[in-house]
Amino acid sequence: MDYIEYYKSLPSALIYSNDAEYRKILRKVFQFDPSVRYSYDGKAKPLESLDSISQDELLFDEDKISDAMDKIYRATSTCFHFQDLYKNAAATMLSTSPEIGHAVLCSYDNFNKFHTCVWHYLNGGEYSLCSCLQFNELVAKFSIK
Repeated sequence: MDYIEYYKSLPSALIYSNDAEYRKILRKVFQFDPSVRYSYDGKAKPLESLDSISQDELLFDEDKISDAMDKIYRATSTCFHFQDLYKNAAATMLSTSPEIGHAVLCSYDNFNKFHTCVWHYLNGGEYSLCSCLQFNELVAKFSIK
């Protein structure tokens, strides 16, 4: 199954209440390879020598998340509603890059709402997106004042 079809098969709502749950959701949504480990300094550390939070953070598949985010961006970037949202979210990082805005929308504070928006768009088009409460909440949050 291609990634967009997989994404469309996910539940429309994702719920997390802490960092560990958020990272678990990311692993599922972006189809992380569970054997991949990430190291901030490029040096592998034995997992056993790290605290549980650090161990969990190292279960990060940067190739999968990059590839999946690119596919989501391509699937949504032709929709002017998403383009406005991406540009306004980018502005919070002092940027005009829609790709930066896309990354902002995948952050902890926004990902659950953003996922619901993408899911509605992929499964029902622009009408479904515009009818989505979470889309309206994100538009309000990132509206330029």
